[in-house]
Amino acid sequence: MKARKESFPHSEYVNALRCQLPSRAFAAAPQKLWMVLGHLIIVLASYLGIRYSPFIAYDALLSLVIAHSFICIAFLAHELSHNAIIRNRSIRYPLEVLLWGLNAIPATMWQRLHNHSHHIQGNTIRDPDRYFVKSELQPPGSPVRRWYAKLCFPHRSNPMWNPLVWFHFITYIARHLIAFCYPGNRIPSIVTHKPAYTRPQRFRILIELVCIALLQYAIYEIVGARWQSFIWASPIALLFTSVFIMAYIWTNHYLHGLREIHDPVGSSTSVIVHPFFDILHCHFSYHTEHHIFPTMNSDYYPLVSDLLSDRYPDRYHRLPIREALRQVFQNEQYID
Repeated sequence: MKARKESFPHSEYVNALRCQLPSRAFAAAPQKLWMVLGHLIIVLASYLGIRYSPFIAYDALLSLVIAHSFICIAFLAHELSHNAIIRNRSIRYPLEVLLWGLNAIPATMWQRLHNHSHHIQGNTIRDPDRYFVKSELQPPGSPVRRWYAKLCFPHRSNPMWNPLVWFHFITYIARHLIAFCYPGNRIPSIVTHKPAYTRPQRFRILIELVCIALLQYAIYEIVGARWQSFIWASPIALLFTSVFIMAYIWTNHYLHGLREIHDPVGSSTSVIVHPFFDILHCHFSYHTEHHIFPTMNSDYYPLVSDLLSDRYPDRYHRLPIREALRQVFQNEQYID
């Protein structure tokens, strides 16, 4: 597939909009650490609830509660990793390791994939989050890649009820961990792009994987050292988390074709959700706004949305999340 030609650089939007925004929008928001603490308390209380739960139905309900707090923790970790909450690295980095670790993601790998690759090369051929293009799916290309694309990406031939589509956040992490294990700059067929990892970064990721394993063991002990309880508390909760997260992620960039450069407005979509979820989910629905100002306090994204609607009505995409999901499952652009 050819990249779309009409693209506008990130700097154009920053230069046009930055002067119209209050300086406080770009200040760190350490008060959001109270939200982090609140969700950690909810998660811990839910673990204890599972430990003493007499019925599987309660386990399932508490697993959903954990999953929702995990998604909120992921969105807060997302802001934290963009320096939008605190900027002191000696405090920020251990928090990132904890919060991303609860979602089974090494913090340094997330930084390399998301901050240093996706935000610079979003919806271009070097984006680690993009679809596979048709040329990558045709023989003699990897059959594993073809089947993964057919089964795990939303498109017209893949029904919305297919759980593999919604568990994609888990397989995304697994695919990039496999790519990380490949030596040097070798890129396995199961990923679209692999960022370069320095030796210190590789060492940190290995330490972070050990931290994730220790967190999982701690969860196992907290729920009573019973495998059935642990499965509800962590693996199943992470699957539920993936479902919630993918409802946002599939609509962020997958409605638009690839471009030659990262155009944060032309290649991103913001979705409309209930205001209550916007508050809970740190305005993650305003994804175009985030790509223009990734270090901004997300509370100000609605203001950026108003400015985009006024200045770029033909480029800016914002629609209800149900309609966005319907459209992404009608996609024929990348999948054979």
